[in-house]
Amino acid sequence: RRSSDLRAEILKTLSSRRLCFNHLAECKALVYLHKNHPLSKQANISLEELSKYQFVTFDTDDAKMFFSDELLERYNLKNPIMVADRATELNLIKNLNGYTFLSGIAGEDTNEEFITIPLKNLEEKAGCFELGYITRENAKMNYIERSYIDAVQRAVQGEIPSI
Repeated sequence: RRSSDLRAEILKTLSSRRLCFNHLAECKALVYLHKNHPLSKQANISLEELSKYQFVTFDTDDAKMFFSDELLERYNLKNPIMVADRATELNLIKNLNGYTFLSGIAGEDTNEEFITIPLKNLEEKAGCFELGYITRENAKMNYIERSYIDAVQRAVQGEIPSI
């Protein structure tokens, strides 16, 4: 499937449940790995270089799995290890010289044992994540919800150091 096909499928699923996706930003994908990983000293990393290592991701439910499928298809990742919690994911990344992808949003992960490195040699759109949030159709946000989304938007745009 093409990325646009999967996006259309996601939007259709949301719509059928009377939910809306609200776009916040697009950001470049970063490789997340342990500071002692063999590729950790590089300025950027290609998918070809990553192919020698294990991709690890955690999926807590079917909805998150739907979005992980996008990564697996987009980057042609083979035999991923999927776990149900973040601690297991980090343990496997560290002990198997594995990796995952992050958006690079400030405050996304603050574990000092792990680092992010940009992907290289990707088409502009293929190397990006679309970030957003989901609301009920025609829902009006209260002051606290709107304030939170505004803070997230400022973090995404780099105006504040973390969420």
